[in-house]
Amino acid sequence: MTGWIVVGVVMVVAGILIYCSRTKETPARPAETTQRTTPQQTRVVPLSQKNETGPMVYYANDRHCGKDREYRFNYKKVNGSWRAYILRMPSLGNRDARSIPTHRLWDDSNNAYICWDKTVNSLKDMQNISRVWADCIQEYIATGKRFGPE
Repeated sequence: MTGWIVVGVVMVVAGILIYCSRTKETPARPAETTQRTTPQQTRVVPLSQKNETGPMVYYANDRHCGKDREYRFNYKKVNGSWRAYILRMPSLGNRDARSIPTHRLWDDSNNAYICWDKTVNSLKDMQNISRVWADCIQEYIATGKRFGPE
């Protein structure tokens, strides 16, 4: 059986070579050039030098055993200060969802972000702020307890 497979492969290769010789084509193979090209190098930019991150997930601390603790943020530098855009958060249920009790603002495109009254110069600081905010929102959802200055 193996012999027939070898014969079949040889026949196919011979057929390709005969066809290519009659059409004056050569079998497909990598083009050899005298000028070598170097592959494009991917430049990795450290997160600290970016002006925007992709979505990042945080699971909030919840002392009340809430089932939904998932928050998603996109961090973006706007006018020299970092913002934490809220891509996903748990439902507030029957809690007041307005800006003041939840410490949220909306940009011109109606995207919600965490309200913070000072300039945030580093991404790490904004990530810490968003974690504390998410933990406070979990408490607000469970108990109605408001947080921060109003």
